[in-house]
Amino acid sequence: MTILTRYWIEFVVAFFATSLSSLLAWWLYTNNLLTVLADQIAHLIFARLTIDSVTPGITQLGSWPPLLHVLMAPVTAFDFLFRSGLAGFVILLPIFVVGTVYLYRLVLRLTHQRFFALIAVLIYLLNPYVLYYSATPMMEVLLLSVSFALAFHFVRWLQEYRLYDLIIAGGLVSVAAVSRYEGLLLLPVVGVLTLATLLLRREGYHKIEALALIFGIPAAAGVAYLVIYSWIFVGHPLGFAGVGSDTQWVVSTITPEGFIAPPAWKALLHASFYMMSQSIVYVGLVCGVLTLVISRKRFELFAALAILVLPLIAVGLNMLRWENSVVVPEFSPWNDFHNVRYALTWIGFIAVATATFLATAYTFNRTLVYRILILTVTGLIISASVFFFYRVIFVERYAVIQADRSASKRTDTSDIVRYLKFNAQNGGFILSTRFNNDVYFLDSGLPLRSFIYEGNYRYFDRVLESPWLYAEWVVMTRPGTISQQQFFDPVTKLWAYDERFHRYYRLIASDEETDLYELDKASIINDHTEYGQELLNTAVIRSDRVIWSSEELQLLTKS
Repeated sequence: MTILTRYWIEFVVAFFATSLSSLLAWWLYTNNLLTVLADQIAHLIFARLTIDSVTPGITQLGSWPPLLHVLMAPVTAFDFLFRSGLAGFVILLPIFVVGTVYLYRLVLRLTHQRFFALIAVLIYLLNPYVLYYSATPMMEVLLLSVSFALAFHFVRWLQEYRLYDLIIAGGLVSVAAVSRYEGLLLLPVVGVLTLATLLLRREGYHKIEALALIFGIPAAAGVAYLVIYSWIFVGHPLGFAGVGSDTQWVVSTITPEGFIAPPAWKALLHASFYMMSQSIVYVGLVCGVLTLVISRKRFELFAALAILVLPLIAVGLNMLRWENSVVVPEFSPWNDFHNVRYALTWIGFIAVATATFLATAYTFNRTLVYRILILTVTGLIISASVFFFYRVIFVERYAVIQADRSASKRTDTSDIVRYLKFNAQNGGFILSTRFNNDVYFLDSGLPLRSFIYEGNYRYFDRVLESPWLYAEWVVMTRPGTISQQQFFDPVTKLWAYDERFHRYYRLIASDEETDLYELDKASIINDHTEYGQELLNTAVIRSDRVIWSSEELQLLTKS
């Protein structure tokens, strides 16, 4: 028996997933929906900065989970894929396809029924937001795919007790940790499930110790990376969790007096309605409870569902710190959305719980009427998924995403982008915080080594101290705007009201809440000579981007 004949359904699943994701990626590209959210642009920027920056390398990964950025870095070297946002699709498509196949194999292992394993796949693939995040540079589908693979290998280890499945599961726990921070919760929970399994099997102490190490060492590698990286580059081992960091870019969220955020579970439930539809969510919840009651493989099913729901629990725990991290119109003083995509993290739970219950219920009674009833219910669930798919894509055109509070300020009419695109191609540095200004990095068409930003560490501090010595342009959040109140911009704080800055720079272009200043060299040459020696020593950060000519330096050093 050849691989093709043995795994022909897996090939069909892979082909269907590839086709749907590719078609939607083309549709999103033609409708300019690939980079709607600020985070989508930020992920592209982080990936490109590792190879294109004043200080390229590992330091540019930031304190975000690094896996997506590392995978996208080679692809972002192709400027079209980087600027269009298709770099995310190129990297995520194979990951999405493999994850979908793992979902099929997981349900097949739990039910031994191919038909209902395909029902789980359909629930997953017909979700318009799953397809959206499989085509855009975001981390959701990355974590979902890793979770499906982890659940499959862990369940197979429970059933067959083969060592390599436990080792693979441990490695996937680490991969989840560097995919999204929600994956961090998998380490203790899967560790406890592993220990419980060994105790239930009444293994001896030495075997438990050995297997715990075999699982624990690869499982802890992801967390170890995050701790070490944060310790070195952020200055605190828990910097990735927002502890001990000196830089707080988001200062506050302006909220009307008296507004009380809803409990985390309530916000996440309503966000789930937007991400998966109300009917699918309720069906999945009921099926999850019922299948745990009636299933003969209760522990295996519990382990799989626990792995698949943990990311949502992690989001809920994080909301105890940041009450407004997930916002829906029902509980928003502005009737808006924010981070509703977090609720998509448990669609694997919904798909597996629903399909497993239907498969289990189908075998309870062999009468024709009963089975027709189960198949009818199955058809209604798929019909609800198809309707939701059609409504979100073709009627609403992803209105929830476009209405998100974190939607980017990307626009074809940006005066700043237009000015940089046509006037900054031949050299000179641009001083700008990356945070909240990613659109200028992406749409200006400039190499990212043109920008001096906060991630350039010592260079940024040096340029910020005397920008006129190094930066030909300065991007600054306009004082008094909402962005200036919500986000800390050190450029604005230091120079917005400083007389020297406005003598040496002139306002050249403006967007809604941002200003672009251009260096007025004549003012420096006419007014000052005290910068001359400093310019001779330090004006050039990179030899290929000199903003002061030798003649201008001679004028400045005359005394």
